[in-house]
Amino acid sequence: MPASYFPQLLRQPPPPGARVVLLLSDIEMGEPGPEDDFPHDAFLADLFQAYTQPPYDGVPVDLVLNGDVLDFLKVRVDGRFPRHITADVALRKLDTILDGHPAFMEGLRAFGQHSSGNKNIHFVPGNHDPEVHFPEVADALKLRLDGVASVRVHGISCRIGPVHIEHGHQYDPLFRMDPEHLFIPYKGDAILHLPWMSIVLLDAVMPMKHLFYHHDRLRPKNRVMERLPQLEELVLGGLKRYWVREYLWDALTSFDDPTRVLTWDMLKEVAYRMYSSDPDVGMQDEPLMAMLNREPEIQAVCLGHLHIPAWRLVDRQHIVRTGCMRDEYTVDPYTDALYPLDKSYAELLLIDNRVVEARVFHVPGPARPTGSFPEDVFTLTPAMEELLQAYREG
Repeated sequence: MPASYFPQLLRQPPPPGARVVLLLSDIEMGEPGPEDDFPHDAFLADLFQAYTQPPYDGVPVDLVLNGDVLDFLKVRVDGRFPRHITADVALRKLDTILDGHPAFMEGLRAFGQHSSGNKNIHFVPGNHDPEVHFPEVADALKLRLDGVASVRVHGISCRIGPVHIEHGHQYDPLFRMDPEHLFIPYKGDAILHLPWMSIVLLDAVMPMKHLFYHHDRLRPKNRVMERLPQLEELVLGGLKRYWVREYLWDALTSFDDPTRVLTWDMLKEVAYRMYSSDPDVGMQDEPLMAMLNREPEIQAVCLGHLHIPAWRLVDRQHIVRTGCMRDEYTVDPYTDALYPLDKSYAELLLIDNRVVEARVFHVPGPARPTGSFPEDVFTLTPAMEELLQAYREG
């Protein structure tokens, strides 16, 4: 695939003082195999390469991987999904992902080692890859990119000039983390202080991932649930059993486990989700607007998380949502046909530290490898039928 395949903001040599911020989020590459939501390393390598070609070769480019790039959430350790995540556990997950995506790392390395010396790589963790907050994981990432002059691993957010960048899960009550307490003590070690919804996913949803990983890629979610009500019953049935028989019981009896806590906001959110069957993530707009009001020097805010690409201008401040790069499909409401959604990313042009243009690009992605997607996603497998029957009887 030629580098020119990717649309680019610059079409001519830029003026002095130009800088480009290239943003990707929600790639969600995980364990290699059919369940991997992004088996397209070469696609990304080509995209990175496009930003080392004219007229970008002489321009500083900040490549920002803005959260949910490495899908630690969906990686097994010894055949299970642990919720007590130490640095050692996180490093094992990291090795699984990176060993399964060598071309991605080669593409990053080629980008960062460009002869211009002005190509920079930034990692900003999201809710699928909070393990990157571990200093040991950040160091391992940098070591894997040995020879790249500029690699930075940030905290919850980062600033590049007047551009504020964060994944966006801090505006989602399901996945918000405490930036002052990213780790908590447990049995003499430090574990990730995961948001409560991540705990729920690890305990109750990820163990069923092998049954409906393909359904998770379909959009819109409510159409999928309407078309396949057994799936909604299966997921909600499993979650209800989990809440009553495991989470609530453990929270009331296991006082030494910091991953079992109860808050009023959590209980309200659980009640809403159970009543509405709403499966989608969300973001609260008020805190974002408050930040923009407090800090008028911010000229652009770049977010991911929602998987919905968008751009808007609030007064003179850009709000850019990068959408996602992972494989997703829309369901035709009349024929049930699945159509791949374009992948999206963002590019900002700065001149003399001022944002002069911001765009979200949409590009068609490559086809999934043969055998990595079932021919009929609207028929329950025997294993799903058996599990559903067990929920109905239990």
